[in-house]
Amino acid sequence: MKRGVWIAIAVGIVLILVGVVVILMFVPLGPALKTATPTPRPTEITVVSTPTITITPSGCGTGAITFLILGESQPPRGTDAIRLVKVDFDQKRINALALPSELWVNTPGLFARGIGGTTLNQVYYQGKMLVAGDDRTRMAAAVNLFSGTLQADFGYAPEHYLVIKQTAFSDFVNALNGVDVVLPVAVDGRSEGKGYYPVGFQHLTGTMALDLVRVSAANEWDLFDRQELILQAVYQTLMAPQNWIRLPALAEAFHNNIFTDLSVSQILNISCILNQTGLVIGQEQVGPELLIFSGHYMLPGAGLGQYILQTVGK
Repeated sequence: MKRGVWIAIAVGIVLILVGVVVILMFVPLGPALKTATPTPRPTEITVVSTPTITITPSGCGTGAITFLILGESQPPRGTDAIRLVKVDFDQKRINALALPSELWVNTPGLFARGIGGTTLNQVYYQGKMLVAGDDRTRMAAAVNLFSGTLQADFGYAPEHYLVIKQTAFSDFVNALNGVDVVLPVAVDGRSEGKGYYPVGFQHLTGTMALDLVRVSAANEWDLFDRQELILQAVYQTLMAPQNWIRLPALAEAFHNNIFTDLSVSQILNISCILNQTGLVIGQEQVGPELLIFSGHYMLPGAGLGQYILQTVGK
């Protein structure tokens, strides 16, 4: 499994922006995840109060919290960015695990629709088709189906979620007046109408950043690296004091692009631990050694469920 120093990128930038938005009262908290295997056709989303984490004298929470981060893609794809995250307050450790979006899974929540199995990105897409209503109602149905599928296939049940729309890349970068990246390899998206990105330094606009993460890749791991490169650039730019005046614009971008059920106290606790000395940050990607490749299909290997639970389970 590949390790890197930027696990906090996906977690840190989102949580910083969550805190900004909540403090500014721009965004309501979403409905809580349903931990049971999802029913085929949910008819309504029940809002349940989110449990809080006790604040200790040191200023951060106790115990651990797990959550799912999904990056929405344009239909008919559901999600191309999947991260499972565990924050352990007692051990001062954050772990995140990237799952391939093309991983084939069994889908008991879709049996009534005649779908016994499909890829993870399609689980989210099909979940949005289960109910009528506004986009957030459909996102809630999709994330519940996705969570229930993870539980049924791997025994992993995240407690909370963050769903990030694909336009977040563009909106966040535009709110920061662009970001700088250094590409280790060239990315050619001209055949897809997404431009050409040479090796080396370049300044990206919001449109360029969105196109860069949407250009097709030879494999899932190239996409992982490209997503994290952009998140790293956004995070570094956001942390520069001269850019803090852009927080209102970032808050608006967050409100338009993020859907979560994290409570205010949980957000503050996670933000707190991100600033703690001695924090250990670990990043993992599900590599080929935990998968079975059969023709065009990417199937879970025998040890994948156990690895998920060991890495980001409670």
